[in-house]
Amino acid sequence: KLSLEQSGVLGTDRRLMATSPSVSLSMKVMACLGRVARICQSEPWPMLAMKNDPRDASMSGEQDVGVKAAVDTLGVPGGGKRALLVKRPCGEILDSDLKIVDEKPPEPGPGEVLIQSIYISIDPTHRIWMSEQAQYMPCVGLGTCMRSGVIGKVIKSSGKLKEGTYVGAMGGVQEYFCAPEAATWPIIPGVPLSMNHSLFSVVIGLTAWVGVNICEPKAGQTLVVSGAAGGGGFVG
Repeated sequence: KLSLEQSGVLGTDRRLMATSPSVSLSMKVMACLGRVARICQSEPWPMLAMKNDPRDASMSGEQDVGVKAAVDTLGVPGGGKRALLVKRPCGEILDSDLKIVDEKPPEPGPGEVLIQSIYISIDPTHRIWMSEQAQYMPCVGLGTCMRSGVIGKVIKSSGKLKEGTYVGAMGGVQEYFCAPEAATWPIIPGVPLSMNHSLFSVVIGLTAWVGVNICEPKAGQTLVVSGAAGGGGFVG
């Protein structure tokens, strides 16, 4: 629980959205696009039934034994109100693990753009990023902005992207950030902007699509979807 509303990082005109029966359709879609849990059937789980697959539950975590975690000591440069990771959580995330600062937004360098954050993704993987556990990405460095996926608007450009263009990027929990133009991705036109963090996300939506295709559900089977396993909401 980041308590960003109380800290003021969202501003008075923003809100913290979470999955519930009363929220918008886009949030309900996000809730449904969590990781596919399992198919309720008598046949073996499709991934474990693949031929010549030596994996089993006893191997869980072995790949991290003796591995020193990489740490991103630079973070994403940005400004405005920013949430800096100042302490690695022990158990639940506490307000004291983060520090809210207000800094001048940086100027974009050659080939970079300055982006104003509109939607900031809140994902379970944030808890892993905040730890010092060896993982699939470098840990967030202490004193740097908390990493997060962002949908935003280009307000300054030193590249080919025009000002006013809406893009996605790994921007962090901050109001403004600089990113290489090549590290941004286009949004899907003609749909609510928020859906670019859910149904049409290059991570969340694509992950769900791949999971459903791996399971290959058939008529008469029941597909169970865990909304809590994927993105739990976003800040807009």
